[in-house]
Parts: sequence; structure tokens; C-alpha cells
Amino acid sequence: MQGIVRVGTLYLESDLNDLHQRTRRIEVLTAQLSFGMLAVVYLLTSLLVRTITRPIELLAVLRARLQSQRIFITRPLIGGKELQHLALDFNQMLQEIQKREHALVEQTTHWSCAWRSAQENSNRRSLKSEKRTVTA
Repeated sequence: MQGIVRVGTLYLESDLNDLHQRTRRIEVLTAQLSFGMLAVVYLLTSLLVRTITRPIELLAVLRARLQSQRIFITRPLIGGKELQHLALDFNQMLQEIQKREHALVEQTTHWSCAWRSAQENSNRRSLKSEKRTVTA
């Protein structure tokens, strides 16, 4: 170190308190914004879930009523595309169940009439055979 002459020492003093306070305010602001965004995300998610699940819950209630009371009520096509497809499929299922139930009632009526007719014929034959045995 030739050519450099040391004359004295200079001490710099800095107060970091101002920088620390500014950093602390930024941390608090960031935490507040984070909690605020979490609250907004929670509210939007809750609204979205309700929007999606409500029509499905209504279909479930309708299915339970259908199962317990045999009421065939079709669902209006409301909501987004997927929900409209779900409601349409549900309505088609109800129509198919209704057709099958009517066919079953018709078959039951037909077979019960055939059974009664067979019973009556059997009773007539047994009466005729009894009359023959009595007259003979």
C-alpha cells in the first residue's frame, strides 16, 4: 500500500429503526391482503359450490319423492350445460320408468284376468263333473 496515506478513521452511524418500521408495515399489509384474499376465495368457492350442488340436491329430493310416492314430475332445464344435461337425463329416466310401470300394470291386469278366467273355467268343469256324478 504505497502511496496511500492514512489520515484518520471515519465512523458512520446509521439508525435501522426507520427501515425496520417500514419493513414491518409491509409485512402487516401483506398479511392483511393474504387474509382478505383467502376470505374472498372462500366466499366465491362457497357460492360456486352452492350453484353447482343446489340443482343436484333438488334432483335428489325429487328422486326421493318419486321413490316414496310414485310421483312423476319432470325437472325444468335450468343451470349450465352440464346441469341441463343432468336434468334432461333425469327426465328421460322418469319417462322410461313411467313407460315400464304402465307396461307392468297392463301385463298384471292381463294375467290377473287370464287367471280369473282359468279359475272360472276350472270351477265350471268341477261343477259339471259333480253334476255328472250326482245324476249317474
